[in-house]
Amino acid sequence: MPRRMEHLEAQVITQLLTEWQQPQQHLTTVGQAMAALGLADDQELRWRVGQKVRRLWRRAVQDPGRYARFRMALGLAVDEARTARFLQQTRAWSPASYILNEEEKLVARAILLSWERDRRLPSVEEIAQAAEQTLAQVTPSLEMLARVGFLASMQGPPAGYRLARGYRRFLQGLGLSFHTVTLASGKRFNVP
Repeated sequence: MPRRMEHLEAQVITQLLTEWQQPQQHLTTVGQAMAALGLADDQELRWRVGQKVRRLWRRAVQDPGRYARFRMALGLAVDEARTARFLQQTRAWSPASYILNEEEKLVARAILLSWERDRRLPSVEEIAQAAEQTLAQVTPSLEMLARVGFLASMQGPPAGYRLARGYRRFLQGLGLSFHTVTLASGKRFNVP
């Protein structure tokens, strides 16, 4: 992996850890952290950072000392109370809650509403209309939803998506919900 990508990932992770350990419980997403750093949205970078954060969380649960060493490597202060708060806060977060952006969560909600109401998946056009997005916005959202395991690709005619086995886990914890706050300074984050 190019050094630049590793550097960007480390910057975004540092931003996330700093935000997440605010006393006000900022539920900053990877995309919001990228925007705070002046980075354009990049699905691949969001995905890679999200996977690293997920592995970090799992390791931190297993060995809080490992989490402390990771923070020190990033040049962040180590505080046992903050570490405990980080672990407690993130227990309710699934990777989808911090990897997906608002548009992707709205697409997922549109799919779920249609499925619950009609027992069928909506067309891409119906999703776009329900989520108030363009077709060009919906297509990458579907790709990311497949990547996080909410949707599964169907092969053959007609190609498309179906709900993945276990899609209901996205409704647990924070699931597909978000409440985005935008400060006058332009800073954006989510709150519980």
